[in-house]
Amino acid sequence: MSVRSMMNNQVILDGCATNASLNDVVLVVEKTPALGAYLAELKSSYLIPSLEFFNGGSYDEKDYGSLSSSSTYSLVTYSAADQIQKLLYECHGPFTSPFKLMAALDKLQ
Repeated sequence: MSVRSMMNNQVILDGCATNASLNDVVLVVEKTPALGAYLAELKSSYLIPSLEFFNGGSYDEKDYGSLSSSSTYSLVTYSAADQIQKLLYECHGPFTSPFKLMAALDKLQ
């Protein structure tokens, strides 16, 4: 497919108009061992479909743009307040590829 023109936030791909919106997607996750038991189901049922929606379709390893011209994806993790030796939160990103967001989430396990 090739981009023919872009007008009023619509991209014309080989004669088919689609909405091209830029989104800032922030995923906030509690970083505890309890998450591991549900992470696979959470990813397949909620995260991947949501990222595909905001990406405008399925995604791959390619990085499609800069922070100013594409949707951005960020990951924020937080811990319980009883973990005093650790930071209560960590920020990862922003990324311009949902694949990089999922890779950052996979590294948490």
